Amino acid sequence: MLRLFLQFELGKVKKYFKTNTTAKVITAVLFLVVFVFLGMGIYGFFASGFRYIYFGIEEEFKIPLFLFIYETFLLILAGVIVVSSMVSGVFNLFRGQNDAWFIGTPGYKIFPKLIFVKSLFVSIWPLIIIFLPVVLAFNKMYQLGFGSFLLIIFSVILLLVLTNAITLSLIVFIGYLYFLVSKIITPVAFHFKGFVAILLVTVIVNLVYVWKVVSQLDLVRIFKADNADAIITTANIGSYFEAFPTHSLAMEILSLQRGNFNEALTHAGNLTLIALVAIIAWWLVSYLFYPLWQVFQEGNNKETEKKNTRSGKVYQFQGSQLTALFKKESLIASRNWKNVLWFSFLACIWLVQIGVSVIMEHNIRRHETDISATLAILQTIQFVIAAYFICAFTLRFVFPSFSIEKKTSWILGTAPVSMTRLFFGKYFFYTSFFVLLGLVMNYINVNVLNVSITQALYSTTLLVVTIVFVVTFGMILGALFPNKESDDPGVISTSMSGLFFTASSLLYGGLGAWTLYQALTKGELVFIEAFVLFSLLLVAVMLSRVSYVMRRSIFD
Repeated sequence: MLRLFLQFELGKVKKYFKTNTTAKVITAVLFLVVFVFLGMGIYGFFASGFRYIYFGIEEEFKIPLFLFIYETFLLILAGVIVVSSMVSGVFNLFRGQNDAWFIGTPGYKIFPKLIFVKSLFVSIWPLIIIFLPVVLAFNKMYQLGFGSFLLIIFSVILLLVLTNAITLSLIVFIGYLYFLVSKIITPVAFHFKGFVAILLVTVIVNLVYVWKVVSQLDLVRIFKADNADAIITTANIGSYFEAFPTHSLAMEILSLQRGNFNEALTHAGNLTLIALVAIIAWWLVSYLFYPLWQVFQEGNNKETEKKNTRSGKVYQFQGSQLTALFKKESLIASRNWKNVLWFSFLACIWLVQIGVSVIMEHNIRRHETDISATLAILQTIQFVIAAYFICAFTLRFVFPSFSIEKKTSWILGTAPVSMTRLFFGKYFFYTSFFVLLGLVMNYINVNVLNVSITQALYSTTLLVVTIVFVVTFGMILGALFPNKESDDPGVISTSMSGLFFTASSLLYGGLGAWTLYQALTKGELVFIEAFVLFSLLLVAVMLSRVSYVMRRSIFD
């Protein structure tokens, strides 16, 4: 059965490249180029950071600081993998396309194990794109050798296995508990949307708990920088992270850095045992998968469906055409639970950045730290992060917004609404939403650094203009080059036009960051004025071509 499943998955890849082969091969090559350049950037950043700590930090703080960086980095990376695995795992387990044939065979019991392997394959990309350049920079700095390099890679793979096994086990276990509760308590209906809502609530509760733990971290107290006679040890730093499974890997890396290979092997052994326990747990819990899958495919019983039909809300698309289009976009966004989960995933990453910023703010204000010398750099970095998240949100939700409606295009085509009005309905909906989101980001960043009103005005103006440009560019490009083969936002976002949007918008965001840095350091408004005028001119040109673009859209 395993061979048959692998043949089926490989067949999907071959089928994908049968149409528009040249364009898709070029897209794949561009993907590799983007990954290489991204990896080089991460490598350079961490190589310079390791070099600075090694040569610029006092010896007594050096090793504890390295451990703190390893612990924090691995914890954030593991959190991203967990949330990503949860999003992909839910839909691979219960909403996978063309999976019914396999579950209907005598070998159906192996299906959740195969999904585990598939989830590992998806999760390995952060290892290649993010962690591998970091390990290479670390290895070059300390010349650890090929054996140590392989040990770290092996341990990171164990961490991927561990996080995926825990995540998938929780998905199935929570789903089974929900199923049992629905059997005992009649008013509780068992359906997929309720299951996804429970998972979201679970993630939110855990985030709140983690936030309560880390929000009060005092970095000065942790490193005892306020006490000249105190001795800071790795045990002090490790005590804050020893409850997390990433602690063993962090200690392993630190042991290799200090030249203690035997101690590193001990930590790798501990991580192996934890991973084995997680795999056994998933093996046992996976047997609960099949009854859940059956119920999700069958749906609710007729009585529950009638009850939901009678009590369900009837949407009234009254008011102006623009108001009706706003309601339509809100309804589509809220009903697509896969997009809701991916939005939550990106929001979680953004919340991590906010958490780091808030912790920084607490420490700056508590100890009255003078950061004036690096204020411009910090504010520019915050702008880059905010622009990156806006580009990510736009790529996932705005760029595919026309392509995902190809199955219902006949409805929109026969509606008493012009295609141009449809475009601007979507455009104003996403622009207003992301501008509001960007203002929230910038408000938090400004409060963290406690910048002046003038500096806050600079960053706010540039961020709002950047958001308007990126959303306009994404909307125009998505309408001009709709994907006629798939309505999956993940596939649409990785098309050639999606890659072009990604590269162009990130370069544009980098230009905005450079403009902000020049304005903050030199105090001249000419850079901001030129950037704003140039951006608004491009936006005006793109919007003036809406009628032409919509005539070439997928709806014709």
